[in-house]
Amino acid sequence: MDIKHLQEIIVDALDDIKARDIAVFDTTKGSAEFDRVIIATADVARQTKAMALNVIDKVKAAGGRIVSMEGGGSGEWVLVDCSDAVVHIMQPAARLHYNLEELWGQKKIKVLTAAEKAAEAAKKAIEKAKSTATAAKVAKKLPVAKAVPVKAVAKKAAAKKAVTKAVAPKKAAPKKAVAKKAVAKKSVTKKAVAKKAVMKKAVTKKAAPKKASAKKAAPKKSSANSTAKKSGTKKAPAKKAAAKKSAAKPAAKSVKRAVKKVSKQSTVKKLAKR
Repeated sequence: MDIKHLQEIIVDALDDIKARDIAVFDTTKGSAEFDRVIIATADVARQTKAMALNVIDKVKAAGGRIVSMEGGGSGEWVLVDCSDAVVHIMQPAARLHYNLEELWGQKKIKVLTAAEKAAEAAKKAIEKAKSTATAAKVAKKLPVAKAVPVKAVAKKAAAKKAVTKAVAPKKAAPKKAVAKKAVAKKSVTKKAVAKKAVMKKAVTKKAAPKKASAKKAAPKKSSANSTAKKSGTKKAPAKKAAAKKSAAKPAAKSVKRAVKKVSKQSTVKKLAKR
C-alpha cells in the first residue's frame, strides 16, 4: 500500500474516536524499518484502546498489514505496528514525559483531519460568499441598462443577417455548372462564327453580280471597239479615194503635158506653113 494512503487511513481512524493533537513525522532517513511515525493523544485508557482497535480495523479493511499491538493492558500508551507506519496512542502525561516529538520530529508532515478539512471547506465557503456579496454590491452601484424590446432585437438581428448576406461572397459554382457554362459559351461562339461566315458569303454573293455587270460593261467597250472598227472600215474607203485622187493627179498632169505638146506641134506646123 502507498505510504501516503496508509497515513491518511490511520489519521482518519484516530479522528473517528476523537483523538487530539495528531502529528505525523517522516522517518525515511532516520530508520530503515518504517517510514512514518504517528502520535495521538487520548484522554483515558479506554479511549486509547478504542483508537488502537479502530486503526487496526481500518488498515485491514483497506488491505494493509498489521504486525503487532502493544500496551493494551494498562492503556497509558498503546503502540500499533502497521509495517510501514508506527502509531503511538498516549495519554497526556505519558506524551509529555516520553517526548517522542523530540526523537522523531525532524520532518513533520501536515495531514488534515476530518474536522480540519471541514474547517477549511467552511473558510473557503465564507470567502466565496464574501466575494459574491462584494460583487453584488458593485453590481448594484453600476447603472442598470434598460431592457430592450424583443421586437427591436429581432429587427436588429434580421438587419444583421441581411447585411451579412449582401456582404458575403458568392459561393463558388459547382464544377458541373462551370463546365456547362463553358460548353454553352463555346456553342455560342461557334454559332456566332458560323453566322459571321454566312454573312460574309452573302456579302460576297451580293458583290459578285457587280463584277458581272462590270464584265457586261466590258462588251460595251468591245462594241465601242467594233464601232471603231466599223468607223475604221469607213475610213479605209476614204483612204482609197485619196489614193485614187493622188493617182489621178499624175494622170491629169500627163494629159496636160500631152496637150501642151500637141499645141506646140500645132503652133510649129502653123509657123512652118507660113
